[in-house]
Amino acid sequence: MQESSESPCSFASWYDQKPSLFQKALQYFRTLFAPPQEKGCPELSNHIHSLQQKAENVRRQLKGIKAELKDNGDHPHFLQEVINPMLRQVNDIKDEESIHRIKEWMEKGGHWIQLYSKNKGSKKITKAVTEYAIKKGLKNVDRDLELIETYAMQRLNEVEQHDAMLIKEKIFRGLKPLQNDLHALKTPPIHLPQDLVQLNNWKRELDDQRADLMKRTFQLIDILIERAQRKRLFLNEHARLIDK
Repeated sequence: MQESSESPCSFASWYDQKPSLFQKALQYFRTLFAPPQEKGCPELSNHIHSLQQKAENVRRQLKGIKAELKDNGDHPHFLQEVINPMLRQVNDIKDEESIHRIKEWMEKGGHWIQLYSKNKGSKKITKAVTEYAIKKGLKNVDRDLELIETYAMQRLNEVEQHDAMLIKEKIFRGLKPLQNDLHALKTPPIHLPQDLVQLNNWKRELDDQRADLMKRTFQLIDILIERAQRKRLFLNEHARLIDK
């Protein structure tokens, strides 16, 4: 009698044994929630562990820079804009998303550690941190523009499809001047802030202008949507009365 070539672990072999539905479900969930080493991925587990060790080394160096800056009173903007945020970020990285984010965080941390070690007390650090803070602030404007698009589409979903088609163009035509004003905010300052006070003033002014434009934008979207909803209610009620 010829022996079956099927592996005892193959799906066909497992299915032929006809386990109960409960047994199938139990086996599935055991596989799903098994720790990485039980899933046969020791290489992945070791890689993550190695990254975590390297990240811890970067974190220690950043903490050392933080202590040095606080003791010397040097580069307060470096502490505010780079070191403290990076130390907070690493605490927010979860295991399930660690590989990409840890690599990204380590690369950024390594850049700042190297810059600091080579330029202690130099204006190069001030210039690099200021440019970094400005770039980060201007990126917020891009997120504002994306948020406006998302909010407008969400509000349009609240009205009937026919009405949405009619007012969509009106909404985006009305938003254009406000969006242009937001785009104008993406222009970097002609003269870089020279110290932490000037940098914070620039950031505060940018945030105030962003907040004002976003408030006006959302108000415009809400007014047009609510006007369309009231008109639809009126038309539906009018049609109901005629049908009586």
